[in-house]
Amino acid sequence: MRDNRINFRISSDKKIAFEEKAKKKGKKPAELLNEMIDKFLAEPEEEIDIKEVVARLEKLEARTMGESAA
Repeated sequence: MRDNRINFRISSDKKIAFEEKAKKKGKKPAELLNEMIDKFLAEPEEEIDIKEVVARLEKLEARTMGESAA
C-alpha cells in the first residue's frame, strides 16, 4: 500500500508543543497521529434514532415521576 499525506493548518505553538510532547514519549508526531486515526476508525459508527431516545426518556420520566409521587 502506498503512503499518502494529509496536510492541515495548526498554530505554531500547538505544533511545537505536540512535537515536544511526542519526543518526551519517545514517539514521532506522525506515529501518534496514525495511532489517533486508527483509534478513531476503530470506533463503532452509531446512528442515533431520535424517536427511540425520546421514547426512552419519556418512559424514564414517567417512572421517575411515579416514584417521587409514591
